[in-house]
Formats: sequence, structure tokens, C-alpha cells
Amino acid sequence: DFYPVEISREAIQPGVIAYDIYGHVGIVYEVLEDGRVLVIAAHPDQSVTRSTYGPNFMRSKPALGAGLKAWRPIAIEGAETNADGSLRGGRLRPAANNELPHYSLEQYMGNTPHPSGVWHYGEFRYNDRTYKYYDYVRRKLAAPGFSYDPVDELRFGLQTICGAVKARKIAVDKAMTSRIYLKPHPKRLPRNIYGTYGEWEEYSTPSRDARLKVSFIELRRDIQRLVGDLESGAPGVHYNGDDLAGDLAAAFEEEKNACTITYWRSDKTRMRLNLAHVMERLFDLSFNPYQCPERRWGARGAELETCTDDAVKTQWYNALRFLRYQAERSYDVRMDFSLDELKSPMIAGADKGGLGVEAPADADIRGYIARLGGGDVLAENDGPRNITPVAYGGAAPGAVSFPTWHARFNHTRPR
Repeated sequence: DFYPVEISREAIQPGVIAYDIYGHVGIVYEVLEDGRVLVIAAHPDQSVTRSTYGPNFMRSKPALGAGLKAWRPIAIEGAETNADGSLRGGRLRPAANNELPHYSLEQYMGNTPHPSGVWHYGEFRYNDRTYKYYDYVRRKLAAPGFSYDPVDELRFGLQTICGAVKARKIAVDKAMTSRIYLKPHPKRLPRNIYGTYGEWEEYSTPSRDARLKVSFIELRRDIQRLVGDLESGAPGVHYNGDDLAGDLAAAFEEEKNACTITYWRSDKTRMRLNLAHVMERLFDLSFNPYQCPERRWGARGAELETCTDDAVKTQWYNALRFLRYQAERSYDVRMDFSLDELKSPMIAGADKGGLGVEAPADADIRGYIARLGGGDVLAENDGPRNITPVAYGGAAPGAVSFPTWHARFNHTRPR
């Protein structure tokens, strides 16, 4: 029903779909002057999110049909028209590829295909330079004369990630409202955590969390690449200031503070997180709907003390650490192991219970900026630690040390 299109503003317009081979589809709703393709998508938990087309829609071989695709026109031939205007008889004929002006395998083969015909050897060339696929898409769709500003790109990227974090909050809140986390943990994982059915499919967030990890990882890599291009004098990148590291740090601090979410802990107190907190605990965020809200948001220390998880759920959380490290979604891997069968990927293959990866990729954007020279602008902590009283069911408040962003609200969550 759909066909791959060339990378051009004429072909990629609102209504084109962005297809992820791992079972996710978004709809393009706008292409900005800077070449960003904005996508809206729905999810199994009935939430709707907005994102930017990029590595979150993984590129793959032509046979799998990933990427940006348009609806194939269908004509009715040989039908008779009734008096009321309806059609009778005839047949449906979808347009052939050679009848489609924007049909192209460019997304797969590159605009400079390899002589061998191997799809992933093809190159994406623009203005006599070779780019990675998603960078090529951006440059090809941008208005004439566009060039990247690393500071602006950091802001845009963090704002996009902020939207993903807030969408994740909606998904996690739904699981909390349904009180799934109070149920006993199943004896086994689903056959595959990324694509299943029932409570896990409806309330878990492994795919959403994987896309969030990819967004942080790729933004960190993109900023480092743009800084390198700027230092080497590469075309297509500009910066008008005199303190790039300082401006990147200031942009990070501003966007970090502008993006906050709150979640309800198990004792009905609320915790406020900003974007930097989410980044710092990115690989501690639990995708497991049977875990307490504190673990869903990667809590540690005093913040975790109110968690209702029992010893078995704690063991599950620890055993799934290597899967949390993994940013790629692996739908073809069997995962229905019991707690006792799960092992470290360092000592066992995936088929023997060694799920996930040994260590996470570098997603520390702030750390990179600090090493670049912006450390004097970045806040070492996200607020001084202070004493915040936390009441437990009417008992006398206890003095528990929390950062200032762990603000206690004066009301409790309605039952």
C-alpha cells in the first residue's frame, strides 16, 4: 500500500509515513525550514507523541520497507457509474512504480549506490561530501543556505527529548493508576519484551525507553560531531559567538531547567525531576510495569526507600540491568526466561539467558560539554541538598535528605 520516496521537499510532505521495522508507524505532519521532519505517532497505551524523524526510526535493508513512504494511488478501472454516482463492477489497480514520480530506493541504496549493489555500501552525497543517512536527510530537506549551529541543535534536541520524557510519564502513570505494580511479578518474562500482549504490552515501556536512550546517545554524538566540524572548518556548520563551550553549557542548563516532570512515589509523595536527572539515571529507568514507581524512574538512596517492591521484585530489577543498558530493540530474541535463568551477557549468550549488553553507550551530554570547557557554567549538582519532610500515613514527619528538586507538595494523590 505504501512506497518509498525520494528525499526531497516535493516528496516528503504531511501525510507521508515514517515506518520503523520494529512495528512502529508515525505520520509526518510538518517539514521545517531547517530540514527536521516532525512526526506524530500513537502507542499501545493509547498515548500520542510527537518526535523528529531520526535514528528512532531505524534504517534497514530494502526488503523490510523501513523509512519514509507515501500512499500508493489506487485507480478503479472498468467500472460503471450508477445514477446515484456510485460505481459498479470494475477492478482496483494500484499505480506501478514507474508511474510514481517520487518513487525511489534512495533511502536504502544511497544517492550514490555501490557498484556491488549491496545496499548498505551506498553513500549519501551532498555538496561533494558524504554524510550519514539522517544527516543527509536533514541537509537535503533544509532550505537553501542552511547550516547547523551546535547551540541551536543542542536546544532542539533537548526539547525533542523533553517531549519524549513527558510522554513516558503518561505511560508510566497509566500503569501506576492501574496498580499493576502491586501485583506479584510473573514467573517469566514475555516471549519478547518489545512485542507481546496483555498487561506487559499495555503497561511496559521497553520500546519507548529504547527510543529515549537512542535520542540521548545520538544527540551527544551529533553535538560532538558538529563541534569537530566547526573546529575543522567543514562547510554547513556555523557559530557566531566567542565561547562555544560556555554557550553549550548555558543552553543545556536552560533547557534542563525548563523541562520538569513529577511522579508519585508509593507513599503518595511527589518527586520532581528535570531533564538532567532523567539523563543521569537513563539506564536505571525500569521498563517493567510490575515494579514500583520509584524504580520506574530510576530512584536510588532515600528516594527509593518508599518503594513497595518485595525481595523478588528487587531481584528482577537487578537481573534486568543488562537489558536496561541496551538501546537497540531486539524483537527476534527469545526472552521468556525465569529469574533464575537470567544471566550476565558476559558469561552467557542470549539463548542461554544472557540478555542485554555488558555496558551502556555514552549518553552523558553534560559530561561532554564539561570536558569541552563549559564546566564552569554547568551546575555540578541540580540543586543544593536540603531536608524535606516526608509524612507516612499520618505519622510524624521524618527528616530525609533530598535535593531541592524533590519538592513535597502539600496535597496527596486522590485515591
